[in-house]
Amino acid sequence: MAALSHLKLATDCVNIGDKLRFELEPENKVDKSAVKIFKNSVCIGYVKRGHNLFFHKVKNEEIDIRVTNLEKNGKMKQIYFSVRVI
Repeated sequence: MAALSHLKLATDCVNIGDKLRFELEPENKVDKSAVKIFKNSVCIGYVKRGHNLFFHKVKNEEIDIRVTNLEKNGKMKQIYFSVRVI
């Protein structure tokens, strides 16, 4: 996941197994294919480039996104998630 250093998330805001959702961000000036990832109503980061095009082909209701691993060291460094088509 990208942009974690800019978002400065609390280390306890995301846990392994949490369900996530996504939103496309076509107005993003840096990347027109940008995809934001949310836990509930909180944006926790962006899908890395190269992986984001998949999300333009599906709907939130068609996939299950779950946190699979976290890398922390005093701050949230990486959030890894799995995507399963349902």
